[in-house]
Amino acid sequence: MKKILVPTDFSTYANSALHVAIQLAQRFEATLILMHNIEAVSGALIAPSSLSIDNTMLDSELILNFTENTKRKLAEQLSEQDLSNVAVEYVVEIGKLYPSILEVIKEMNVDLVVMGTKGASGLEEFVIGSNTEKVVRNAPCPVLAVKNRPTGWQMKDIVFATNLEEDQLYATAKLKVFQTLFEAHLHILRVNTPSSFITSREAEEKFTAFAHKYQIENYSTHLYAALNEEIGIIEFAALKKADMIALATHQRKGLSHLLLGSIAEDVVNQAQRPVLTFNNKASK
Repeated sequence: MKKILVPTDFSTYANSALHVAIQLAQRFEATLILMHNIEAVSGALIAPSSLSIDNTMLDSELILNFTENTKRKLAEQLSEQDLSNVAVEYVVEIGKLYPSILEVIKEMNVDLVVMGTKGASGLEEFVIGSNTEKVVRNAPCPVLAVKNRPTGWQMKDIVFATNLEEDQLYATAKLKVFQTLFEAHLHILRVNTPSSFITSREAEEKFTAFAHKYQIENYSTHLYAALNEEIGIIEFAALKKADMIALATHQRKGLSHLLLGSIAEDVVNQAQRPVLTFNNKASK
């Protein structure tokens, strides 16, 4: 992990993500890329609320002024932080947030995105969704979603949720980097639901094969019964007081995504602890 991207809108949720990202950047001795996006709507700029503007016309001088003011505000956000062993870069993008994040990931070869999320539910989640969910669904690198600022976060216990069936080579390779760095214990979890039920004996065989295939060490295996996978993952993580949940995205698209949803996105929405997601189709 050499480059960690943290998009921020200066909200409480974004600040929680930044707090976690700084700790990770120190551990990895990585470059922290702090990004703010200025949205352009019908020729007008939507800037951070604390930045004063005299004109809303989109011209090069105004854009330069906004960019420099925003970079100063980003720097102020880090002024009281311990940034030992951490290099920092500031990025200001103009446009829609979600495409801007994907563009920065690609252009700067980002290894990890850390984003704040407030979650959504019901009609709001169905109709709108969140930028964090969109990034989780499509980012070519791991995404760590943070809802609440962890206190004394050590990442000693990680719940890795998997159905033990799909290819997990990319996810396990990336996850083992975190596990090794933090000397964490990995709880490999398979949620047993009414629609996807397996016996304890079947589970034991699958767990053994899974751990052997991906050469996982320092782990325990768990078969947990719940009405659905999202509930099971969140309940089990709470039961174990896990520091983080990790899982791969299902990569459903279009109508399939609207009808079936995404377990990863639902967990990101509902979980109170950090959630690390992996796009198994990523080429990196």
